[in-house]
Amino acid sequence: MKNLSQRLSSRSSVIRYVPVIAGLFLAYALYAVLTVPTKPMREPVQKPPTSTFAQTLAGQGIIEPSSENIAIGVPVGGVVLQVHVNVGDTVKKGQPLLTLDNRPLVASVEAAKIALADAEFRRQIYENLKGTSAQRKEELFIRRFAAQREAARLAELEAQLAQYTLTAPIDGKVLRSNIRVGEFASTGVLRDPLMVLGNVDPLHVRVQIDETQASRINPDAPASGSVRGTPNKPISLSFVRKEPLIIPKRSLSGDPGERADTRVLEVIYRLNNSPANISVGQQMDVFISASAP
Repeated sequence: MKNLSQRLSSRSSVIRYVPVIAGLFLAYALYAVLTVPTKPMREPVQKPPTSTFAQTLAGQGIIEPSSENIAIGVPVGGVVLQVHVNVGDTVKKGQPLLTLDNRPLVASVEAAKIALADAEFRRQIYENLKGTSAQRKEELFIRRFAAQREAARLAELEAQLAQYTLTAPIDGKVLRSNIRVGEFASTGVLRDPLMVLGNVDPLHVRVQIDETQASRINPDAPASGSVRGTPNKPISLSFVRKEPLIIPKRSLSGDPGERADTRVLEVIYRLNNSPANISVGQQMDVFISASAP
């Protein structure tokens, strides 16, 4: 009985100190929270771009050539014998870009030229012969047809030979080159084109506008944009055209509230007086003065 009373007495004394212990923990927690040093608010390294229009449509844009990017391909496959241009070179329409290994075909063309010269020589012999015999007329027709056949054969081989030298389809600049001498150039649509060519004078920006705002686009409304990293240097834009097809958005901004199934209208603007250091493929924040909804 005595032991039981001692145990109850010791337990009650422990319970008596529980509020004190709890108070000490609470005081320590408050001290730890209140004594945490506060960090001062820092200004962003670069301020986000802002619009100067009263009503604004905003969109993301990609700078592209006015001709769009032209992926250069080859009509026939073969080993590259010579690359005539470098990245950044300005080229004229019809200027050679690269030449495939055409040596066997060159030999065939030379043989066809000799065969044509021989056929023409034999035709001239019968042209200069006198007489009106049926045999002579028949032989003359044969020689004429033989010369025509050799001329057609030579033209066919020269057309095939021309396919081995790839030329520029437009005036423009070489934006990218993924082919080197000695590599095999494949035909068809490639994941990495052999070359990318485009007319960069002037430059265009392809802007994606949410389909819910597409009806507010006014071709006569002013627009401006700034290249990523230079929000304080706006560039005046001029409307070029609207793509007639609404498409799924291909480049997402990373905003958590952005839906992956967003559909957009692509609008093309021309960059007026664009700086020389702007490159094709750069992103641009575009602001368009919006008409009333």
